[in-house]
Amino acid sequence: MAQDETGMRVGTSGWWVHVCATEHLTHYGANKSRGREGMDAIGIAPQFEGISVHDGLPSYQGYRFTEALCNVHHLRDLTFIEEELKQDWAKDMKSLLLEMKEAVSQACAQGQPELETAALAVLLTRYDQIVQAGYQINPLVMKPKKSGQYKRLPGRPRQSLARNLLDRFVQRK
Repeated sequence: MAQDETGMRVGTSGWWVHVCATEHLTHYGANKSRGREGMDAIGIAPQFEGISVHDGLPSYQGYRFTEALCNVHHLRDLTFIEEELKQDWAKDMKSLLLEMKEAVSQACAQGQPELETAALAVLLTRYDQIVQAGYQINPLVMKPKKSGQYKRLPGRPRQSLARNLLDRFVQRK
């Protein structure tokens, strides 16, 4: 099942349209909440037990379904980072994700249940190298202490789209 959410206006208020789609069915539900409250009210996510493909919104975590992140969302974000922020690592990651998809498609067409270990290792090494290149130009946000030392901002630091995407690539590899 694919899941997504998008904003809409109801009168003067901001609401969210939650979409849950399979190959044959699509459900649209509107709710004031973008997050878990809205998903729970619509009722599909709490009951679903298959694979859910989504954009990585943290509200999807913790349900019974198996999560898979949507590479169309990744490609869109990477295109923005490449074209608007002029960061070359994003172009490299787009190419690699598409190469990975093609490698999996070829393995499936040949009846293989998974990629060969050596081929997978090469792809994952490149993945890690590209992520590290991205981190080099998108450092962690720091806040100076009074003493002149630096510490991490309390809670989750407000970061750039590029840094957040890199973090997702590492945490959800």
